[in-house]
Amino acid sequence: MSEDGPDTPQDAANWQPTLTDPKASAPVLAPCVVLAALDTPVPQTLHGALHAAALSARIEHDPAMAMAEVCLLRRSARQKAADGATGEALPPLVLLSQPTDAAAEMVHELERLLPDVPVLLLQGSQLVQLAAASVPQPQVDPDEILSLLGRPDASPRESI
Repeated sequence: MSEDGPDTPQDAANWQPTLTDPKASAPVLAPCVVLAALDTPVPQTLHGALHAAALSARIEHDPAMAMAEVCLLRRSARQKAADGATGEALPPLVLLSQPTDAAAEMVHELERLLPDVPVLLLQGSQLVQLAAASVPQPQVDPDEILSLLGRPDASPRESI
């Protein structure tokens, strides 16, 4: 008798389906975006490094498409976090080599616009953070807060 069902009608009476939890056997891999050159094969060391970091690669060959994919994954992670999902980390961008030209410009814009997204670089068989991801801190302007509260004439000292 096979695992997926009875082979003969006689086996059908004795067949019991096996229920397995797919989550129990395979770890959940978080998505990441890998920027890879179109003419260069993805190295095997990247697969090992991604597996060790519990990441699942979405490979892009164009820097603009890689940034767009990072933005989509970031938005999805933020929505899941807002819905109460715990432990939802922001997806990293993984670079296979030190960025040059268009990739360097994309990394610069990513750091400027989305400083909370980590940028990782494959060095040997390890993923190393290229630039420290930071969460932007809002700048509090007391006058702006008072105007939002409907009191544009009040000074910050009067309301505190």
